[in-house]
Amino acid sequence: MTHRLIILTATLLVAALAASAQVPTAIASLFDGPYRNNPAATETIITGDALKSLRLSLFHSLSIEGKPEMATAIEKAVKADAATTEWIQTVTRGGKLQSAVYELASGDKKRHRYVLFLNSFPAGGNEAIVIYLEGKATPEQIKQIIKQMTSDKTK
Repeated sequence: MTHRLIILTATLLVAALAASAQVPTAIASLFDGPYRNNPAATETIITGDALKSLRLSLFHSLSIEGKPEMATAIEKAVKADAATTEWIQTVTRGGKLQSAVYELASGDKKRHRYVLFLNSFPAGGNEAIVIYLEGKATPEQIKQIIKQMTSDKTK
């Protein structure tokens, strides 16, 4: 009986570690934690059918309104995780990261992981958002999704 309990515990530990390894370390520290009860923060998680048409399996975002100091903490996390990217595109303004899109390195060619960051504070805006995406969407498809979202906002 003890042998089975040890095997079960080890299996559950490995599964938990694998699940937590999905979101990059620095960004993961932002989600599900320090901003949960902050009225300036909104966390959104979407999975399942709502994402199938985009070829995604996970959408996890954290947005901050009216608190530029909180945006600075998010920017630091985004920059820290950017060290493990396949490709990256960034825009800076006044020495601050205004936007970033990157694909995280993954040993699995069928599962892609992306981080999107937009910080409007350096340009006089009032919001910062970090989005973690996971799924089968290619970098080209992610860029198209971003282009579509951007053009929809300007209409």
